[in-house]
Amino acid sequence: DFDNGESFNKPTSGAWMRMTIRFNGEVRVNLGGEGVQTKFTEYGIATVQVFTTLNEDEYANDELTRQVRDLFRKKRDDGLYYGGVPAGGEVRIATIGRDGAWYGSNVIVPFWFESCVV
Repeated sequence: DFDNGESFNKPTSGAWMRMTIRFNGEVRVNLGGEGVQTKFTEYGIATVQVFTTLNEDEYANDELTRQVRDLFRKKRDDGLYYGGVPAGGEVRIATIGRDGAWYGSNVIVPFWFESCVV
């Protein structure tokens, strides 16, 4: 985890989200040697945690997680591809349930991109 030096104070009501990004590995996709460009496909998973207060019901949480999921589903950004990762699957929602005064769900966003190294 990256500590940016700032602490986060959870709100007492409403909705809030946090995102974590983990790089899982890479695969060499061509042969290369000394001084030859070698191409890699790199993989990772981003998790967007969505929290709503219990008194706002589960529907608000469901709506927010669908909106976040749809931001990434079948999308790409400048060579960064979301979903379709062999070990990570597609962009999806995982319901967590109650956590104290909060109701939580996760949007799981597997991603991949290509890089080259000489």
